[in-house]
Amino acid sequence: MSSTVPLTQKRWREIAHELRSPLGGIDAMIEMLGKTALDDEQRRIVAALAGSAAHLRAITDAVLQPENPEVPGPVGAFSLEDFAVACSARAARVGAVFRLEHAQTAFRPHSPGALRQVLENLVDNAFRFAAGGEVVLAIEALSPDRARISLVDTGPGLSAEQAARLIREGGAIAGRKGGAGIGLSIAGRLVAEKGGLLSGGPAPGGKGACFVFDWPVERAKRSRRCLVVDDHPAARAVLRAILAAAGFVCLEAETLDAADCLIRSDAPDIVLCDLNLPDGDARAFIAKIAAMPHRPRLIIVSGEALEKADPVRALVDRIVPKPITVRRVLEAVDAADPALSSEPPETSRLARA
Repeated sequence: MSSTVPLTQKRWREIAHELRSPLGGIDAMIEMLGKTALDDEQRRIVAALAGSAAHLRAITDAVLQPENPEVPGPVGAFSLEDFAVACSARAARVGAVFRLEHAQTAFRPHSPGALRQVLENLVDNAFRFAAGGEVVLAIEALSPDRARISLVDTGPGLSAEQAARLIREGGAIAGRKGGAGIGLSIAGRLVAEKGGLLSGGPAPGGKGACFVFDWPVERAKRSRRCLVVDDHPAARAVLRAILAAAGFVCLEAETLDAADCLIRSDAPDIVLCDLNLPDGDARAFIAKIAAMPHRPRLIIVSGEALEKADPVRALVDRIVPKPITVRRVLEAVDAADPALSSEPPETSRLARA
């Protein structure tokens, strides 16, 4: 009767140290390979190799330097596309098919190295039991802050009770050959540390296994939007050039009706409006926008001199007199709302100097 002897912390560090040495050679060879003449498919494979090597190096560094705050754990670079290339290679090796279903235009997970650990453990099991079948990794947005991730395979499957036990305790299912029996428990712990829950059970339709969890993601930064309302094409072109250089996505309208539609459909952050438009005086339009509960910032850009007692002054954030200058426009945008500061682009800073 054999028994398993627990590895001490010292032994774990020795193993990590011995792994780090050949990893140095792997890194060097990947770098050399990347400098050779490669086609697009070969470049994707090399990028996937580099991502896998970076993940392994992050794990060994975390074991070797647990007291170092600069090494908080496996945080190797994670690219979903590179990971999919590696999964496709695993699938081909066992005669299976791998598919990635990813509806998000950009996937920026928190703790990408930890997420890769979870996925590595799940796909390792999937390919072990779904040889000749199919493995599908799907990612969809749950909210601006979290994503739902699922992995479905066409293997022998398992019950929800069996999955819960394996996630909670590790181990194996009687009668099946497996790995070390700790992958699902590691994955469950990492998901729990990120405020989620890993669950498993039969795949939809009853054939195969399905594991599901949610993971925190970085909020996508929406491009800053401005709306320029002016009936003169030249005036709109000048404002568009200034604001585009300051990092804004510029919308344009030459009538108040068109501007009203764009505000409702595109929700600009800031509106720069002339006072006299073909379909009327903009004062009533400005008053309507100012009464919105979550209104855009309002800037009047006009050649009309406004009296101090003009009530429209109290409804807007800033006034820019025509003829405009780059400095006046950018200062008005920044003063209207510091959150819309146009400082980052170099062209803006130079324009103010």
